[in-house]
Amino acid sequence: MATSKQRSFQPGTTFRFSVYRDLKCTLGQINVAVEIAELAMRSFESQARVAPSADVFIKQMSSTHGIRVDSLDLPAAALHMHHFYIVSVHQQFETFLKGFKKEHPLTTWVNLDDNSLLKNVLSSFAPRQYNEMLEAIGRLELDIADYYRNVRNAVAHGDDKNSAQSTLRLRTRVQDPMSVYVRLPAPNRFAQTNFDDFILFTRAVKHIALALCTVARPTDPQIVEMILRVDLTGSSGIDLSILRKRKRRPEALRNALGTLLRIKYGLDRSEAQPIVDLLLSGPQALR
Repeated sequence: MATSKQRSFQPGTTFRFSVYRDLKCTLGQINVAVEIAELAMRSFESQARVAPSADVFIKQMSSTHGIRVDSLDLPAAALHMHHFYIVSVHQQFETFLKGFKKEHPLTTWVNLDDNSLLKNVLSSFAPRQYNEMLEAIGRLELDIADYYRNVRNAVAHGDDKNSAQSTLRLRTRVQDPMSVYVRLPAPNRFAQTNFDDFILFTRAVKHIALALCTVARPTDPQIVEMILRVDLTGSSGIDLSILRKRKRRPEALRNALGTLLRIKYGLDRSEAQPIVDLLLSGPQALR
């Protein structure tokens, strides 16, 4: 069985889409909020368990903090919170995929599955080599993402499509001794969703997003087009008109373009160099 650790996905490029950086930043913010919420919920539950009366404890806490809570089903509340964790990550993943489609120079996107934006994105790049694309990105991570897509849909629509058998099969793969996720007791059934599910889903989403930066890396001429297109839209703080003023100082202009590519797309010096050359002397050179 192929696993994450056996595959040991090694990015062969320093290129990163801007939306990947945005995704990591947003997931980091969500992670902080979720960790605080999880700590608060666990602390609240532990105090309620040792209190003479859980209802009296809840009313006391309600009065202390000025938040009206007449009664509370703690297990149900915890489950709702854990479902919200999954929904939050799924929302950011969908935002990433939509932004990815806008940022990538590919002009034709297929729509094979109305329910899976991820499947449509992957199919657009390799309609005849779909299986190879899945292997390059990681079948395990893709299956994890699809599992939690179903969890999100169950939260929104009340229809849980993840059976006990499918949950067990995926969990067996996640906890394979060679898997990088082996220590995570997840995924869990819809009614047992917990903090570990949030961790697993988040890690899988980050992996897929990073893998897309590699397998879907635009060509150097396409990156030139992307830079020029962003400049024309007047977004992202890129103003090539300022750089054009440095044309009488070639070395300064070259360094400025290299810095721009590093900031915008994470490209290191060696990988940015051919793109800088195209910007300076190629068919689309700065005028």
